[in-house]
Amino acid sequence: MDTLNAEMIRRRDFFRGSGTRQQEVAVMACPVCGCKSFFLKDPNNAHEVYSFDLEAGGVVFSEDVEATQCPEVGEDTPIECSDCAWHGRFKELKG
Repeated sequence: MDTLNAEMIRRRDFFRGSGTRQQEVAVMACPVCGCKSFFLKDPNNAHEVYSFDLEAGGVVFSEDVEATQCPEVGEDTPIECSDCAWHGRFKELKG
């Protein structure tokens, strides 16, 4: 199996989600500034945002987000960097 297929399988397993605060992903960062803090907007309320960090163990939502309210982060989820103007899809982050 080539590296790209292995990455897609790993991401597929991540995107299925486990309903926990932390989900497994490879260490990734903003492609512009290298920051590992991001946020995403609630698709039903653009004024509601969910902050999260990318850590070695995966996506970790901020403490003010209830575990049951953590949104799923899929490959096509639009996200924004907390430090610079970068915005794009989760799949665009570099490892």
